Amino acid sequence: MALADKLDTLVGFWAIDEKPTGSKDPYALRRAALGAIRLIVENALRLSVMKVATSAIAGLLETGTRQGVIDSDKLPTDLLSFFADRLKVQLREQGARHDLVDAVFALGGQDDLLMVVRRVEALGKFLDTDDGKNLLAGTKRAANILRSRRRRTATPMTARAGALRFTASTRKRHWQKPSMK
Repeated sequence: MALADKLDTLVGFWAIDEKPTGSKDPYALRRAALGAIRLIVENALRLSVMKVATSAIAGLLETGTRQGVIDSDKLPTDLLSFFADRLKVQLREQGARHDLVDAVFALGGQDDLLMVVRRVEALGKFLDTDDGKNLLAGTKRAANILRSRRRRTATPMTARAGALRFTASTRKRHWQKPSMK
């Protein structure tokens, strides 16, 4: 019941475009989202935030809420983004590395919050193994090679040769102060 109430509250406030902004959260919507996340994770509930939001929107529309008020295409995506931000904060506070959280969310289509938490945990455990450390070292090496390759190709040989021809007399001519006549 508590989870349904929190989700219904969040969808209702999103429907009337009353979202927390900056440090302002007069209706404690961030706290409601954290409570919903806690309930989902502690009770190992697998549910799609997008489907729940869509279902809640349908319920609002059935009760007589005006169609023009609710953007039923954008609302679930915005709400999922809000949940993702709250989950990132919670996982980081629990000690999860920020890059692991970002990597899991980079997969796209992550609207099952319990699976996101489990994937972050599994990725962390894998990276603590020898295979994970080797994979991470290989990835870093490949990224460094590509970065150095890009730098070399970004400055063509002719531009480097032209820079070498910038002699002392040319430099002096370009950098002289204009005379005040």
